[in-house]
Amino acid sequence: MTQKVFFSDDGSTAMEAALKMVYQARIQRGEKTRTTFVSLANGYHGDTVGAMSAGHSPVFHAAYKPLLFETREVMSPACYRCPHNRAEPMRSTDARASRKCKWECVGELTTALNDLGETASAFVMEPRVQARRE
Repeated sequence: MTQKVFFSDDGSTAMEAALKMVYQARIQRGEKTRTTFVSLANGYHGDTVGAMSAGHSPVFHAAYKPLLFETREVMSPACYRCPHNRAEPMRSTDARASRKCKWECVGELTTALNDLGETASAFVMEPRVQARRE
């Protein structure tokens, strides 16, 4: 297996390159229908066209909507603000420890991938910045 590294000067460019690499790999494998990227709600991946497409931040990207490619947005796991967390808030404990949900956020991702089937290309997740829309 050949291992390659792509160095980038910023996160937007890294995201753009990653999206293009996944797309190209799918095409080269003959998986021409696998064109839909799945990404978390409230994600911010940068300001290139690809990064904006995978992000869901209307405050920053609404003006560019006609330029963006279609993606599937799924719920971002955030136990502290989760609409499915039925636990009473307790100041002395971590929200993840007192949660009473059924991992609906994970279920939404699973459902999206099942619905997309052979059209799903990749799952995009920002490990550091998940913004909250108000």
